[in-house]
Amino acid sequence: MLDEPTSNMDKYSQSLIMQMIHQLRELGTGLLISSHQTCELTDLCHNQWIIQQQLIQASAIVATSVTTEDTQYELAN
Repeated sequence: MLDEPTSNMDKYSQSLIMQMIHQLRELGTGLLISSHQTCELTDLCHNQWIIQQQLIQASAIVATSVTTEDTQYELAN
């Protein structure tokens, strides 16, 4: 499980972390990643969930749109 894996990092370090996550995905490793920066993860994810107030409010296979009560999330790769 990774919680905000690129938070507070410079661009170079963010790139290294994203490369490592991509390599783990290519090896078939399952990861659970918590992030507010969904746009940087959409090309790496198979599924995404929107969690608010400790409950799953929406879920989607990447490349679809998810709409919750007051926010629309575009999940595309």
